Amino acid sequence: MSTEFPKLSSKRLILRQPTLSDISDIVKHVNNPKISDATASLPYPYEEKNAVAWVDMASKGFKNKEAYIFGIEHREVGTLIGGIGLHINAAHRQAELGYWLSEEYWNQGLMTEAIGRVIDFGFEELNVHKIHAIHFTKNPASGRAMIKNGMVQEGLRRDHVFKANEFRDIVEYGILNPKYLK
Repeated sequence: MSTEFPKLSSKRLILRQPTLSDISDIVKHVNNPKISDATASLPYPYEEKNAVAWVDMASKGFKNKEAYIFGIEHREVGTLIGGIGLHINAAHRQAELGYWLSEEYWNQGLMTEAIGRVIDFGFEELNVHKIHAIHFTKNPASGRAMIKNGMVQEGLRRDHVFKANEFRDIVEYGILNPKYLK
C-alpha cells in the first residue's frame, strides 16, 4: 500500500484526504441538527474543534492504517460537501463504513456514488473480506444508499444507541468481497 493518501474519483466526486484548509467548509456543512440527528457520532452544535479533530483522526488513521477517511468533494463545487470512511478491523479483515453529507446535497445520488467507490477501494486496495455499516431506523435513505451498492440487511439492534435523550434502533448492513464468495 502506498505511503501517499489515496485519492479516489467517480463521475461527480473526488474523495480525498481532508485537510485543515477544509475546516470552514466542514463546519458549515456539518453544523446542522439534521446531520447530527442522522448520525451516531456527530454532535450538534458542530464546532471548529470538532472539524479539527476529524481531520486529525483522518490523518492518524491513515498513518496507522486503521482508517481511511475521505472528504467528499463535488467536482462542480470544488469544496468538501461530505465525508466517508472505512475503519479497519485488521484481525477480522473487515471495515466499518461511515459517512455524512451536507443537507443541500441529499437526494441526488451522491452518497450512493461515494459509497460504491469506497466499497470498491476496500475490496480492491485494502483486500478486506467484509464491509459493514449501520443507520438509524429513522434515516431509511441511508439504508437505500447501502442497498443500491449491494449491501444486505443483516440485523436490527433495538434501542442500541442513546442519542438526543432517547434510545434508537439501528439497522445493520454488510457486503462481502466477491472474490471470497464460494
